[in-house]
Amino acid sequence: MRQAWELDTNRKLLDESQMNCAHLENCLHEAREEAQTHLFAADRRASEYSALRASAVKMRGLFERLRSCVNAQGMTGFVESLRSLAQSLGKFVPDF
Repeated sequence: MRQAWELDTNRKLLDESQMNCAHLENCLHEAREEAQTHLFAADRRASEYSALRASAVKMRGLFERLRSCVNAQGMTGFVESLRSLAQSLGKFVPDF
């Protein structure tokens, strides 16, 4: 009788352990999916940041060139600098 009781108890423990393992596997699967979603979002934000940074660097360069036009010596220097800047702006296509 005692053996039957121990066998029944062990069987119940085994069933409970299997259910716990199945639950843990489901939790792991959900965590992996959530991590993948966060990874995709982080990659997208990193790409957007890189594009924005590249545009900001280009804009800064253009503003520096405009500043040099304003600071050019004399009216002729200003006009020539401004003309050069205008020509290069014709080739500039912003990324934003």
